[in-house]
Amino acid sequence: MKFTINRVINLSAVAAIGMFAGSAQAYLGGFEAGDGYGNFLSEVRQTNEGQYGLNNGGPGGVQTAITPGTGLWYGIAGTMYPASTGSGTAYATGHSGYQYTGNQGLVITTGCDGWGGPALKYGYRLDSRDLNGVSPAATAGQVVTVSFWTRTGLPGTGEGGGLGAGTTGDTVEFVDSAGNVGFSVGVTQPGTTTDFVSFNNGSLTVTSIASIGFYSRWDIRLDLAAQTVTASYFDGGTSILTNLLTNAPLAAPMANMDRLFFESSAGVNNSKNWALDDFRMTSTVPTPGAAALLGLGALVLRRRRR
Repeated sequence: MKFTINRVINLSAVAAIGMFAGSAQAYLGGFEAGDGYGNFLSEVRQTNEGQYGLNNGGPGGVQTAITPGTGLWYGIAGTMYPASTGSGTAYATGHSGYQYTGNQGLVITTGCDGWGGPALKYGYRLDSRDLNGVSPAATAGQVVTVSFWTRTGLPGTGEGGGLGAGTTGDTVEFVDSAGNVGFSVGVTQPGTTTDFVSFNNGSLTVTSIASIGFYSRWDIRLDLAAQTVTASYFDGGTSILTNLLTNAPLAAPMANMDRLFFESSAGVNNSKNWALDDFRMTSTVPTPGAAALLGLGALVLRRRRR
């Protein structure tokens, strides 16, 4: 498959990349034992996934069964493992062989429902370990950066059953404590064998071709004082970084950064093409110096053009 993409890198994108350098892995982390995650079919709603382990200041401890949905992870939509019949195989779980680094990544699959099943959607409640010691409630008015790797794939109509044109899935939504979704990223299937990167900050925008079967990275900067978002996408198949948004308005005002929503496409039939790994997050008070630096860069560019 030939990949065509417009490469766009400006000062804001370079600054955004620098924000993530050296930041610690968070509670979501790399979905390893040290991050507090079990092995295959340790379904994330049913144990204290993410709440034990020693990485990033974790408390240690061991995996413990809980009432499903009362921990950090909870179900929002779809038929989740185990189904009431005891035979369901839809799940979000740590899974070896699908990692970007380490021993396993997080895989979300809709296997029990087949091609006709609904999307599978999970919620994840952030806490201070995710944000390097900052409480989610305290992120109001701060700058929150989120970087993560995702391996996506939405089978088209020519791929063994496939999904119809315009299907959007493998989405991650950024949500405040009131349930407002300020921004989301994912992929869109046009009904062929090609997927495209998509994002939504008020109206869905579909852009560069997404390389299937490769881990790619999203870098997101949410300025909760200015209520804006900056976003870039590094495609793992082409090694091309594209700056998609720079200080664009959020889809809805966010009082804070409180949780993430993860939603598969509908009816992927036990496909494990969607995997996630290596989350990194920070939350800092915006500084006038950073804004001044970007402004200085823009001034230099204008002078060069003259």
